[in-house]
Amino acid sequence: MTATRLSVPDNRKAAQKISACAVCARSFGQGERFLRLAGQSVHEACFTCTECGEQIGTLPFAERNGKAYCTRDFERLFLPKCNRCGKALTGTLVKVNSKVQLHAQCFRCAVCGCQLAHAGCRVGSEPYVTQNEAYCLTHYQIKCGRSCGE
Repeated sequence: MTATRLSVPDNRKAAQKISACAVCARSFGQGERFLRLAGQSVHEACFTCTECGEQIGTLPFAERNGKAYCTRDFERLFLPKCNRCGKALTGTLVKVNSKVQLHAQCFRCAVCGCQLAHAGCRVGSEPYVTQNEAYCLTHYQIKCGRSCGE
């Protein structure tokens, strides 16, 4: 997702050349701030999230199929979700297999809960994964027996 900030022209002459807001069709008042989006001008107050209707104004937003979304709704609606916590996958993530993706902080041993993506984790070169669960070395050996990874 790419969050974008719109530029807010501070050119009063530009406002005089633009007849009306592309959203509400009202004209722009003298010195009134407006936004340019995809070649159209809109009142700052008219620029809202397609999903929740919250005023975006000059806040970061994301666009999909020509529609603007606040970052919260864009993440909720369109980003893949972490298989552990269910929140949108942003930032550093761990792909366990083709079906399981997790936030780095959610990548934990299924038994003891130690964080497997932590730099100080002593699990060897890689965490041990079976089907859709990950384990630290100790619990992997208990679950699978000492010979299953050798």
